[in-house]
Amino acid sequence: MAIGLYGLLEKTWWGRIVRASASDREMALSIGINVPQLYTGVFMFGAWLSAVGGALAVPYVGLLTTGMGEAIIISAFIVVVIGGLGSLKGAFLGSLIVGLLSSFGTRFMPMLDMFLTFGLMAAVLLWRPQGFFAEG
Repeated sequence: MAIGLYGLLEKTWWGRIVRASASDREMALSIGINVPQLYTGVFMFGAWLSAVGGALAVPYVGLLTTGMGEAIIISAFIVVVIGGLGSLKGAFLGSLIVGLLSSFGTRFMPMLDMFLTFGLMAAVLLWRPQGFFAEG
């Protein structure tokens, strides 16, 4: 999914239009891009990606309930803080780091599992508050 999303946003005409509209909405409107329709399409695509993520998270969480996102939202927040807001590369790197650190903590230091990920987030916030690959 990550490789497909990267390819879609970085290597296709649609991705170029999305990036242009996100950086300068007025200019995109002036060259004929229907920005409200584009934003609606991007929102729908994001909702679909969220649904796929929720379906993939069911084995991890254990139950299919309305509150199952609560177990994952904290990790997602840490991933965004580490990678940098608005960066797909940063989100990928942050998810790898958080996943490996969480697995390491669960296996070797179960009492410090959550502390390791929160400690990493605190270190990144102190060292580089915008994250590793922040846009802008």
